[in-house]
Amino acid sequence: MDIVKKDIIGYVCKKSETKSTALGRKFAFIVIKTDDGYISCECTGSYAKTFSALKVGDCVRINGKIHTRTITRIYNHQVFERKVQELSVLGIEKI
Repeated sequence: MDIVKKDIIGYVCKKSETKSTALGRKFAFIVIKTDDGYISCECTGSYAKTFSALKVGDCVRINGKIHTRTITRIYNHQVFERKVQELSVLGIEKI
């Protein structure tokens, strides 16, 4: 798994899903459209609350760590692999 710190500017494509753990810690997921494609973002704590206020189409600048990993799926006895990028949010700003 590769990890790279990066600033990303893009548009919110999917409304945030905010959830809580059994211990009450908040976390959220959101999908951002950039020039390079779609990136799934995840955040915890106070950033989860910020994510929940965003609307589809809002332009945001996100600072975080991009994790690239390979997912293997088996469908009809065939193996498919693809690379997936996820961003762990360290900072967010609505533009």
